[in-house]
Amino acid sequence: MSSLDGKAVCIPGAGRGLGQAYACHVARSGACVVVNDVDGGQAVAVVERIVEQGGRAVANAASVRDPDQASGIVRQCLEQFGRIDGLVNNAALGPHEVLPWEETRFAARDVIEVNVLRVLSRGLAAAGALRPPGSGSLVHPSPCPSFRHC
Repeated sequence: MSSLDGKAVCIPGAGRGLGQAYACHVARSGACVVVNDVDGGQAVAVVERIVEQGGRAVANAASVRDPDQASGIVRQCLEQFGRIDGLVNNAALGPHEVLPWEETRFAARDVIEVNVLRVLSRGLAAAGALRPPGSGSLVHPSPCPSFRHC
């Protein structure tokens, strides 16, 4: 029996890369997973992989740029699995193919909104659903400043 048996976890940005690895790992460890990615096809592909391996997962294509859609990821977990026990706050923007001093103010704003403000809103939405206090986990992976060099 795994420590995640019967748990439900949301993973924004789980359509590829580390998010996909997190989703597959927690599913193999017994958790039900909401696999979120703005690219719905990627989210569905990860869900199919998890289900083929005997896990439980659902896809979600919400954009974490929108606070209501970001909160909807948590709502979907509660509706599908009846609970939420964790959030791996993985979704982030990057890498960009320009140097930081060549970024436009609009691109920089997108990075702040998605990588900082929406992390906060997703965390607050999940924290409000994690009852009683101490009953779940919020995981906030720290993205490298430049993914190309990690």
